[in-house]
Amino acid sequence: MIDRAIRVNDFSYAEFAKRVNMSASAISRYINNERPFPIDKSEIFARELGVSVEWLLGTTDDEEIFLAIFNQLNDENKEKLLDYAHIIYDRQNKR
Repeated sequence: MIDRAIRVNDFSYAEFAKRVNMSASAISRYINNERPFPIDKSEIFARELGVSVEWLLGTTDDEEIFLAIFNQLNDENKEKLLDYAHIIYDRQNKR
């Protein structure tokens, strides 16, 4: 989850580590499951990644990350995405 949110925000591990006052190697170890996630850092991680603590801890679904991506789009791309979503929805519901 952390890795996906870091990529969505277009952060490098080093940049994200700086934002949360940790080393890039520590971030890498969390992402690679070499070290347990620091629950005490969950609020700052979530804030910097633009997600909820619940999403970060895996207790919500992908809707939140979709909204985080959507909210970072400019108005033109938001409109394109909504148009595409309508196309997919219509195809899905054709009988």
